Amino acid sequence: MDVSNTANSGEASEKTDLRYSTSNLTTEVDLHQHSRSHSNEKCFECSMCNYTCKQLGTLKYHLTNHTGVKPFSCTECEYKCATEGLLKSHAKRHSNEKPYKCLTCDYKCKRLANLQRHMMRHTQEKPFACSLCNHKCITSGQLQVHMRTHTNEKPYVCMVCNFKCSQYINLKRHFYVHTGEKPFSCSLCDFKCSSGSDLKRHVAVHSDEKPFECSICDYRCKFLHNLKKHIQNHTNENPKVYIVKDISL
Repeated sequence: MDVSNTANSGEASEKTDLRYSTSNLTTEVDLHQHSRSHSNEKCFECSMCNYTCKQLGTLKYHLTNHTGVKPFSCTECEYKCATEGLLKSHAKRHSNEKPYKCLTCDYKCKRLANLQRHMMRHTQEKPFACSLCNHKCITSGQLQVHMRTHTNEKPYVCMVCNFKCSQYINLKRHFYVHTGEKPFSCSLCDFKCSSGSDLKRHVAVHSDEKPFECSICDYRCKFLHNLKKHIQNHTNENPKVYIVKDISL
């Protein structure tokens, strides 16, 4: 693109200045590089594989996959990375600053991507759909985890025993079995446990709520397993389980 020629036209000059302003471009080289973002041109090619890209900086980042070079180091921990951008993103882990705020509720976060995912909870948007069933979810990561229910893949393996699972969070909870750690505590008594679900069930002990109701009689109880035992009293029946109110922390 000939910037000098466009500058001769008032209308063209105004458009060119707008591009410079909105894209923070200061030289003709910058403008040329920016113009590639609007095309499919990929003039930078990796010498080690078939990877191609539009920007030199992107190619440099890609090359670290081959070289393993991570020149940027965190001053707070042992984290190292290939780009300054990744280091800046990591540094937010050590800060309590949460600059991104939801306009609908009080949610705050450190990363824009987290806020964007959070907003989908308000909009009910679930753009990622399973190709094998009707399941939909908010992120590609959630979809990847869901697909393991179809493949029975269990990539997370305990280093102490033979336990395997499909989600990292389940492996993390499993480790408490070996360490004896109980990070979840009841605010009403001295009860401690290794999972949030166990704590949620325990909290019901302190409540008079009975969210599980039999569809055959007036029986109600606090726990699902108690309702299942009760249902056995109704011979030749297959009653439905009704949850009157979910107990949450």
